[in-house]
Amino acid sequence: MLVAGPARAQVPEDAVQGARLPYEQLGRRQNEVQFGVSRLTREVSSTVDVQTQITSAFIAYSRGVTARLELGVLLPYVLYSEETMLGAAGGGARAESRYGVSDPTFRIRYALKEEGDSVAVTLGALAMPDWGGRGRRFNAGAETLEPFVVLGKKIGATQLYLRYGHAYRGGEAPDSQSVTLGGRRAVGDGWGVLGTLSYSRSTGAANMESRGVPGGSLGGYADLPNGMQLVVRYGMSTSTGGSERLDDARTRNIALSLVQRF
Repeated sequence: MLVAGPARAQVPEDAVQGARLPYEQLGRRQNEVQFGVSRLTREVSSTVDVQTQITSAFIAYSRGVTARLELGVLLPYVLYSEETMLGAAGGGARAESRYGVSDPTFRIRYALKEEGDSVAVTLGALAMPDWGGRGRRFNAGAETLEPFVVLGKKIGATQLYLRYGHAYRGGEAPDSQSVTLGGRRAVGDGWGVLGTLSYSRSTGAANMESRGVPGGSLGGYADLPNGMQLVVRYGMSTSTGGSERLDDARTRNIALSLVQRF
């Protein structure tokens, strides 16, 4: 997992995770490269409705430094984005044709305990610096640091994990906590299904109420020749909370990627 928090909503964390679960480590000196495309649609209901569509391409690189330590980086590029604002009378104002490099995400992950006959334990952190990439995006960015812990276990043909993360954001952006339950199940020879259920909640800020965001994703993977893998995911989330239930947001995302390990 390389992405977290609404400020990096162009490329969802499930998309860059691929078919490898967040407690599964690369081997020593093993590399993983992932190329993908993500399509996000977000609708915010308020006094003025806002509809946002963003198409992004991304490349993610991970390397196993040792048998337990893994480093990774995500580099996203916004290919096209469009935002439409609709007033109560149905009038609209449109801004479109935005594109450009978005802020990178860096990751460190350490396998504290291998699975064996019990439960695997992995510790890690995501670092998302604000380098000005948001200048061509519609959503605001903020310096973000998210420590996380992942528990993983294989039960028959199914692998499950539970992830908890706490994102600390700079400036006036609210911090948030998130819990994700996910898994993978092999269905046939070289292919299977993926899924997650998640819930995150912001801690609130001076000008923003605390909000809950339940969500989930469903997808699949297929092994290809030459050690490559195709991964497809579809995810949804809904922002809830607030005393007047204004600014409720619904987000949908579909992502396709190719993964190569060597």
